Amino acid sequence: MSNASYEVTACIDGHEYSAQWNSGETLLEVLLRRGVEVPYSCQEGHCGACVCRVMQGSVSMINCAALSASDIADGYILPCRAISPAGGVYVSYDD
Repeated sequence: MSNASYEVTACIDGHEYSAQWNSGETLLEVLLRRGVEVPYSCQEGHCGACVCRVMQGSVSMINCAALSASDIADGYILPCRAISPAGGVYVSYDD
């Protein structure tokens, strides 16, 4: 397993929060560890409560049942299922 770590910035209600995203963590885990109040519920990719949009960078998702293929193509992700950033990532909960 890689020990890579990348910076992630999340825009929530007009405020930006940055944190280090370590290999093996979901984006939701990263933001909660940082103390950011983000919307979420099931943490399993079924409810869609944590949806946000990738504005820069890219991530992989596992077991994402709540989003359609067109949602994903438009850049929407579920942070509870988002893993493995390919570099720095900027996401928005405001879009």
